[in-house]
Amino acid sequence: MNNILTTLNASQIAVDLGCGPGSFNYLAYRCRIVGIDVSLDPSALPRSGDRIDYVRSLSNEIPLAPHSVDAVICNHTLEHFTNYVKTLQEIGRVLKPDGYIWISVPNGFGFDDMLYRAVFPGKGGHVNRFSFQAMVDAVQKNTGLRLLQSCLLFSSFTYLMKFNHRYSVFVLNAGTRIIDKLLGTRLSLYGWGFVFGRDGDGSSLTPLYSYFNVCCKCGAGDPFDRLNASAGVRRRLGFRFFDCLHCGATNVLMTPPPGLS
Repeated sequence: MNNILTTLNASQIAVDLGCGPGSFNYLAYRCRIVGIDVSLDPSALPRSGDRIDYVRSLSNEIPLAPHSVDAVICNHTLEHFTNYVKTLQEIGRVLKPDGYIWISVPNGFGFDDMLYRAVFPGKGGHVNRFSFQAMVDAVQKNTGLRLLQSCLLFSSFTYLMKFNHRYSVFVLNAGTRIIDKLLGTRLSLYGWGFVFGRDGDGSSLTPLYSYFNVCCKCGAGDPFDRLNASAGVRRRLGFRFFDCLHCGATNVLMTPPPGLS
């Protein structure tokens, strides 16, 4: 989503739909931001004068005027929305003709989503299962936008931190990637990120990359070449380890499969 948000100026508006306490770092961007959620905790919400606003609302009843926003961010939220079809229709209504949508969703038929549903009561609120093509078809049909970019998103398994399973997260993060490298599987895959728009071919946006190495503590992904060149890389027991460039946590460094960063 960074490649959308960095293009917006101080007069433009991005909606964070299903924002929680903020699904991204609001303070890193110039644009106005409207966070929308059915439940908002004022004490946990980031503020920046009148540049950031919040609205308590259902996702399928967005209380904004038609063609009034420049970007809509659905960051790990559509799998939680009961009436996601109506939500997509509402997004298409409020988005300007030259606006963009960022959507990230889990592979509803992959290992990571099955694990998430198994460990949390009520399946962790995941009420929808998406495949890549089903997500693309639903967005294009209900918003009138078309797919401009997509990327693979790999899991950090950090949701298991809620159970104080820090060591398990480290092992699962590294173990699934080792198996993926050896057997050509995708156990470490979380899902996908998508950019949709009405006009143009997305050439004005910077490319999306699929980062195979994702921190087991903060969930940040970085290019292999950047991590491999960092000062903290070392070898132990036949494995390479790196310190996360964002939080400093130790992770196993894996050479990505072909086509990944």
